[in-house]
This record gives sequence, C-alpha cells and structure tokens, in this order.
Amino acid sequence: MTPEEVTPMFATTGPMPRRVDAWAYEVKWDGVRALATVRDGAVRLRGRPRGAAVIGSDITARYPELAELADVRRGGSGSDPAGPFVIDGEVVMFDDDGRPSFQALQHRMHIADPAESRRMAAERSVVFVAFDVVWTPDGPCFDRTYDERRSVLEELEFSGQRVLVPSAQLGDPDDFVEFVRSRRLEGIVAKRRDSVYRPGRRSDHWVKTKFNLSQEFVVVGWTEGTGARSVHLGALLLGYHHHGVLTYCGKVGTGFADRELRALAPELAARALDVELVDPALVAAVPRQKTAVHWVEPTMVVQVTFGEWSPSGHLRHPSYQGRRDDIDPRTVIREPD
Repeated sequence: MTPEEVTPMFATTGPMPRRVDAWAYEVKWDGVRALATVRDGAVRLRGRPRGAAVIGSDITARYPELAELADVRRGGSGSDPAGPFVIDGEVVMFDDDGRPSFQALQHRMHIADPAESRRMAAERSVVFVAFDVVWTPDGPCFDRTYDERRSVLEELEFSGQRVLVPSAQLGDPDDFVEFVRSRRLEGIVAKRRDSVYRPGRRSDHWVKTKFNLSQEFVVVGWTEGTGARSVHLGALLLGYHHHGVLTYCGKVGTGFADRELRALAPELAARALDVELVDPALVAAVPRQKTAVHWVEPTMVVQVTFGEWSPSGHLRHPSYQGRRDDIDPRTVIREPD
C-alpha cells in the first residue's frame, strides 16, 4: 500500500464507553471526512471511497485554501524529507457562532469549477480538523497505538491558520460531555487508547455517540411542491437499507434554501425511475401524497436532522441539511438510537 492508497478507518455508532482508563474522547465534527496526503510540497485531499472505488475521490480543488497543509513538519526538526505524511481529519466550516455548520459547508462540497472554489474560499474559508496521522516519512503508522499516533500528531507543526489539532480528553469525560452539549456540537467519538489503525474498516474500537439526532438517508423519490414551492420539489422521500432492502422512513420538506432546491432539480431528473422498476413493497410503504410522487434511482444520499423516531419507524420533525456525495448509498442503515 502506498500513502495515496490509504483509506479511512471508521467508527461504529453506540453508547459512549465509560472505562475512562482505556478510552480517549474527541469531538465528533460535523463536516466531510478527508485524508490529506502531503508529498513534495503539495497536498492532495481524498474523501471516502464510494461504490466499487478502492480509494476516495480527489476533492483537493474544492478547498484551495487547504493548500497550506503542505507546509507540515515534525516539531524540533529544521526540515523534514519531502514527505510523505497522511493526516486523517475532517473538512469543517464554522458559522458566525463558532459552531460547525454542515449546511454552510454543503455549498462548497459540490463545486467542480476551481475558479468558483477559489472565489468562495475567499468569501468564507474552511478549516481542516486533524485527529490522526497514519503515515510519516518513516513509513505507515497503522500498527502504532492511538496514544502513539496521537503523540506524533501533536508534535506536527503547521504554518497556516486553517489547520486545527484539537486536544483529546483523557480520563473522566463528564466535563467534556457537558462542554460538547453546551456548544450544541454533534457528539463525541471515543477511541480505545490501545487501538491500531485499520484502513477501510469500521471498528468497535472507535465508537461515535451523537447528542443530536442526525444521520444520512437515501433519497428514493420526491413530491411536487405547492404554493410558493410549486416550481420546486415539495419533499424528498427517504429510506435506508435493512438487511439489504430499502426501507421507507418518511419525507423531509423543510430546511431547503432556494439555491439548494434549484441544484437538486437536475440531480433528481437525472435519476428518474419508472414506478414499474421500483420495489412494490417500497411503493406500498409510502402513504398517499397530496401531490404527485416521482421515483428516483436510490443513489443520492442526504443528511437530515430530526426530533425522534416514531413507533412505526418514521422520522419526526425532520429537517434537510445537505447532500452527502461522499457517502456510498449502499452503506446507509438506520443508526442505533
């Protein structure tokens, strides 16, 4: 495996582990996961692998301000070899209150034009939140423990202002949990301090606990809008995979900016699907709607916040947050409550 072929390790979802001597606790950042590969004075950002892809897609051009990641060195060394470093982290955009905002970030996630990316970066920049290092000029760090990798990460020096290395909480997490809740952050990721890094694998040695109900869903269709929304969609029909079968779980019709409604229209049209090609069980699960229903190929993933799950397995008070082109729709399941 080369540095460019490394893929991220993923956490499972569950209750927060309480063996405080064995676990470290980090903020769960509401952004886009990325691996930053630094080599020969340049940085390349890659997202999660999707579909049959072995490695993640190159997202470097979307975030030109993160080019400053290329100037990284280990503390105490006048210079390092030309790399490589592979740093695991999250691309995050903060709102005016200093909280991560996925809704603000989504406008940057889908830009393909480098000139437009540079223009938007000048208006409002993102930051790279680094939380692991998996390759240094000495070679891969996969078999080093979390504590060892964390020590290496905290010794790295970055010259710019758009790279953050937040500290991890060791010991009793109660005050840390209170801080995360008070800031209305998404949640916490607990990581075993003796855990090694397993590229491309989901491990229960990393456990994410969300304080706000939010997850990804697959778009299976949409309804036509009415009134002021008559020229746009009314709501997205949502589902997730249960034992390999798409399961309907409700619709989301709030949280859309006009700009996003316009952007969704051609994406949905390109995925149009005749009802005869849709699983009859899925069609039957969708209640009768006031406006026409249009079915789509289940290849679009969106992020949705919601109040709770109903006893019948539907979302209550959902609100649209944005598209997740970095998520493989086949991996979307209902996350544990």
